[in-house]
Amino acid sequence: MFKVAQYFVRHKVLTLGIVGVAAFTFMGNQPSEEEQKPDNPWSKQSVSVASLDSKKDDDSMLGQVTDKAMAVAGEYLGESVGIDPVELKDQTVGNWDGAASAYEKANKGER
Repeated sequence: MFKVAQYFVRHKVLTLGIVGVAAFTFMGNQPSEEEQKPDNPWSKQSVSVASLDSKKDDDSMLGQVTDKAMAVAGEYLGESVGIDPVELKDQTVGNWDGAASAYEKANKGER
C-alpha cells in the first residue's frame, strides 16, 4: 500500500494525466441541453411584434382589470385628445418594419 502511494507521489504528472484522460473518456463531449443563444441580440433579423388586438385567455383578476383599464384609457384618448392607440400602434410597427428592412439591405450591401 505504501509503495503504491509512494509511486503516485513520485509520478504526479503521469497520475494527473491518467486521471484527466479517464475523466474525458468517461464524461465525453455531451452537448448541453440548453438552446444555444446568439452572441449578439441584434443578429436575428426577424422582428417579433406583439399584437395589442389579440385576446389572451387570461381569466385571472389582474388580467381582467388590466384589460378594462386599457379599454378605458383608449376610449379616453380617443374622445378627449383624438388619438387612436390602435392606429399609432400600426404606424409604429410599420416604422420598425421599415427600419428592419433598411438594416437588412445595409447588411447585404444593397442600396
